[in-house]
Amino acid sequence: MIGIVGGLGPHAHVRFEEVLLRAAEARVGSGASRDQDYPPYLVASLPGTPDRTDYVLGRGPSPLPWLERGLRTLKGASVGAGGGSDDGVRADFAVIACHAAHAVVPELAAMEILPILDIVEEAVARIDRRGIRKIGLLATTGTLQARLFQRACRARDLTAISPLDLPDGERLQRSLVMEVIYGGGGEAGIAGITGIKSGAHRRAGDRRRLLEKLERAASLLAQAGAEVVLTACTEIPLVLAPGTSHGIEILDPLEIAARAALEIASGERELPCAT
Repeated sequence: MIGIVGGLGPHAHVRFEEVLLRAAEARVGSGASRDQDYPPYLVASLPGTPDRTDYVLGRGPSPLPWLERGLRTLKGASVGAGGGSDDGVRADFAVIACHAAHAVVPELAAMEILPILDIVEEAVARIDRRGIRKIGLLATTGTLQARLFQRACRARDLTAISPLDLPDGERLQRSLVMEVIYGGGGEAGIAGITGIKSGAHRRAGDRRRLLEKLERAASLLAQAGAEVVLTACTEIPLVLAPGTSHGIEILDPLEIAARAALEIASGERELPCAT
């Protein structure tokens, strides 16, 4: 049973469910034709979780208590007909649908509540197996400052590059990435924001504006030598979809994680390590 910790931001776990179901259809071959062809999963959506980028940058509280609550909810959920704890349906492992939240995954794993599928490690390992050596990152400043992908790349002798690594990097990161996600000045909590978190991607004019910014960022990373670009924020693919943009391949770590989750759920792979 797959457990999903979501609400980080509001649309992230919905997208993960979508890619999970599409991956299940692909596994069937000709397409899933029955309800039973799809994987079972539980969701704990916690939109009240403090902003992960604010936490990493030292501007806000830790998301750890909320994420712990999400894991305990998935582990303790009981939907059995008898209503007792022994006949409930519970998650066997968890996917946290937020990259920046992985900054506290070591602490969560040490609690040994549920095994956690590390979507950062999954994405980098998949790229490494393809022989790619330089990865572009489109991510929140919190994810970049936590160096989650950079550490995973360094462990495999890969190079990670983000807008922050380019000339005038702070301005590029703010205008081409953070403002796309948060709107305004690229910070959480600004009144009148017009980024993905406020649903701007559902308005045609705003969507074009957001896409132009992300495509510009991806193009700059390609010019700097990136062989692929990871949309390392779970909300960016709502605008910049996986595929090819201006000659550079765009990969979504959520799609990679969905395939891994299905392999685990079907017994083809062992459960993730708890620590």
